[in-house]
Amino acid sequence: MSGQTSDELKMFELQVRSIINDSTSPELTFNEKKRGLYTKGQRRMVTGLILTPDGRISIGRERKREISSLLHKATLNQLDVERKGFLKGMLGFCLASEPSFVNSMRKKYGDPIVDSILHFHVPKRGVPPKQPELD
Repeated sequence: MSGQTSDELKMFELQVRSIINDSTSPELTFNEKKRGLYTKGQRRMVTGLILTPDGRISIGRERKREISSLLHKATLNQLDVERKGFLKGMLGFCLASEPSFVNSMRKKYGDPIVDSILHFHVPKRGVPPKQPELD
């Protein structure tokens, strides 16, 4: 939840807590570990995404570094099937949340490598990949 001032947020929270405490069904509780009051200059993470001070959404610096590292390893053919599947999922996450980052990876590593990961078929667990048939 967001608001113009911290006082507004605190008042709203008090009202919500009062309503929830007076309610008998459903039984709800606050997870105090996840509660926080953040100002614009502070790092704010919501559902795995970073809310930047200028109001944009980012996947975060650490994830970007990890994805870039994995793409580099993909160019060197150093990724196993599991890591390729992970990278495919992360690139899909980026396309949905911060597509400009995927575009920057395309510029850095080239369309063919990014497309090869995005189109990689992740095999089912426990099922060995099909071997090519010999003539």
